[in-house]
Amino acid sequence: MKVYVKRLHKHNVKILISLAKNSPGEFTTAINDPKARKELIQQIIAFTKEYKLDGFDIDYEEYDNWDKNFPSLLVFARGLYLAKEKIC
Repeated sequence: MKVYVKRLHKHNVKILISLAKNSPGEFTTAINDPKARKELIQQIIAFTKEYKLDGFDIDYEEYDNWDKNFPSLLVFARGLYLAKEKIC
């Protein structure tokens, strides 16, 4: 994969990882648990850094309990933002 990233970067192509849930409730469960949320953030940042990607896209599409999950989503987004700033 690193070879492809390098090749695409030579052509000014931006490369992102896109993350989405595997099964219903999976992502929400992870971001609602502080320990799991921290680990998820660390893994996203580590993967992005290891493969020299330009960023990441989080596909949050669990709309059933949006009001209930929104605070956890904000904490997750802020955690990603702060972790991202450390590697840039």
